[in-house]
Amino acid sequence: MLFINDLKNCYLLDHYSQSSEKLSFKKVAKKLVADWPYKSVVEYRLWKFLLSKRTTKWIGSFLRIRYIKKYCIDIHPDAIIGEGLKFAHPFNIVIGAGVVIGNNACIYNGVTLGAKNRANLELNINSDSRYPIVGNNVTIFTGAKLLGPIVIGERCIIGANSVVMESVPDDSICVGIPGRVYNSSNYDN
Repeated sequence: MLFINDLKNCYLLDHYSQSSEKLSFKKVAKKLVADWPYKSVVEYRLWKFLLSKRTTKWIGSFLRIRYIKKYCIDIHPDAIIGEGLKFAHPFNIVIGAGVVIGNNACIYNGVTLGAKNRANLELNINSDSRYPIVGNNVTIFTGAKLLGPIVIGERCIIGANSVVMESVPDDSICVGIPGRVYNSSNYDN
């Protein structure tokens, strides 16, 4: 669970992932009013933090419902998202219950990270094994779908409108339907 210092560190890292400006009250206030990508991450961290505390759980639930209506972003409370998160265009994003996202991820609009099917749920198999695990420094472009128990490696790029249902190794680009993997070694010539 997040504690106050962890929440503060997440805010700082989220701020520096989106801007190299020095942090000041005036700049943060301006970003909270005018910068939708920054604002959506801050609001996500806030309702997630409030949901984790027993005394403020009802406030967190209320803010989560408001967050879903405002941004059309549905992040399950059990999803684990690292520091430095950036929603480049914060609309129409779905992140399932067992999803794990590493640090410094950049997610564009229309992205879905979820389970491939409900068969494992009906068979009482561990539900966390049905969701993707995304590494650090990954960029997922508009409309991409990552489905099933896959692992996306470090420093990967998932192309727009790709449907990824197989694991992607580190330092790779994955594009197409179904997603085809191109390693950086393919472009050395």
